[in-house]
Amino acid sequence: MDRNLEALLRWGVENSGPPASATNEATQAAAPGSTAVTVPSAPARRTDLNTDVLDAIMGKSDAKRMKDCLALGISTDAPLDDRLLAWDELECLVELIDNANDLEPLGLWPTIVDCLTAKEEAIQIQACWVAGTATNNNPKAQAAFLAKEPLPTLVALINSTAASAELRSKAIYCLSAALRHNDEAVVRFGELHGWLSLRVALHDPSIAVRRKTVFLIHSLFVNSLTPIALVAPCRSSGTLHALLQSLSPDAPPSGRDGDGEVDVDFTEKAYRCLYGLVDRALAGLAPHEVAEIVSLLSAARAEGTQTGLSASELTDFAKKLSQ
Repeated sequence: MDRNLEALLRWGVENSGPPASATNEATQAAAPGSTAVTVPSAPARRTDLNTDVLDAIMGKSDAKRMKDCLALGISTDAPLDDRLLAWDELECLVELIDNANDLEPLGLWPTIVDCLTAKEEAIQIQACWVAGTATNNNPKAQAAFLAKEPLPTLVALINSTAASAELRSKAIYCLSAALRHNDEAVVRFGELHGWLSLRVALHDPSIAVRRKTVFLIHSLFVNSLTPIALVAPCRSSGTLHALLQSLSPDAPPSGRDGDGEVDVDFTEKAYRCLYGLVDRALAGLAPHEVAEIVSLLSAARAEGTQTGLSASELTDFAKKLSQ
């Protein structure tokens, strides 16, 4: 039995008694010559139990925990370390889809969105993390989040020169979850010059930011109902050129001083992104773009570059490009 339920059952037994008629002390009449028998009354029912006591017995509900976590997370009186721990707990709680969906009826989304622009960058990072986890593959939570208009803030964070690489990376993580499987949100993203922000992010000094960016581009194409329509904004923003360039010898160096090494994980994600682009939107590509992809793929094969694609995927990739 669950320990909380066991404790509640034990409390119930200890604080219950027989009907009122049997609880008063009574002296039973005895047979002539015998002494009276006193029947002790049952313990009085406790009236001092409140929600705090019940919380201690049963444990707080997830809804209460989420509200308490956010209250502590935005408290200006608590130490920053305690506030960050509260955000960590909230992020763990919203991994459960029911809890993530409860953020809206509990009225917690406005505060989370406000924290995307908090004074402390550490709180901004946590807000991106919580929002991204809650909306990931969760249309209901995604719709509630997007209704609070967070996209302008996330787009601004991606390219902010004042933001740390960690914050830019978490903003892209959040953006990926917010846009996935949502063509309407992707259109809004484009209106905010979001594709241009992705081009800038592909040149980010942080290779971690570049990895998340190329994953986001891949996600946009493979999850869209109209992937061919995404080619035009991807091209006009320069994002497609930046993606192709990232796999060429002319790729912008990474690292604070441009001394970053070639990142295998990024390379594999970029080739998978191109594979998804060709698979879903080949008809939208111009002949010179197809030719450039063919050239990159041929060079990768010749140089033994790890693309992260299986032999069958590479065969399928080449076949599609030859159509």
